[in-house]
Amino acid sequence: KMKLTIKEWRRVKNISQEKMAELCGVHVNTYRTWEDDPENIKIGKAVLISEKLEIPLEDILFTK
Repeated sequence: KMKLTIKEWRRVKNISQEKMAELCGVHVNTYRTWEDDPENIKIGKAVLISEKLEIPLEDILFTK
């Protein structure tokens, strides 16, 4: 089974990068960086993203 990236999940849920950044309490550029390189997301923020997108935490942390 192929996993979706954070960007793909966000698009499926029809949420903008700006909105996700706001929901996570970070600048939009920080959020964009996370989409490009999810391995650098701190665990607390990864949990927050999984909650906001309603996706499994594993889909964020284990993208490879």
